[in-house]
Amino acid sequence: MLSKYPGKSAKLDDISDEVFRFFETRGFKVSIEKKPSRVLVSVGSPEGLAQSRIADVTLTGGVDGSLTVTFERHEGSLGINSLLPWFGGGFLTLKKLKLSEILERLERDFWDMVDRSVVSR
Repeated sequence: MLSKYPGKSAKLDDISDEVFRFFETRGFKVSIEKKPSRVLVSVGSPEGLAQSRIADVTLTGGVDGSLTVTFERHEGSLGINSLLPWFGGGFLTLKKLKLSEILERLERDFWDMVDRSVVSR
């Protein structure tokens, strides 16, 4: 998902720090890469989930003074998973469903936090 906030690019560092803390306080492994007008926050799964990288958040400051925020999920491929229960892979399917539910809740909470953070600055 992508959201654009006009006139907020000057707050790129502050907002990226809040994004980092948002994921870190929820127990996710987080790494951040800062460049002059772009910040990439990679979110790794907490302990107990097999997939290592579950989402990327990109914050970009535009030349027009806008801030663009994108949240990209990494849920893996769904192709063969529909056949797994027939071959004893039901456990893997349940883990995938758990990850999907976690990501849905996480993304909803993330956008609430970003909206509050951007509007308050």
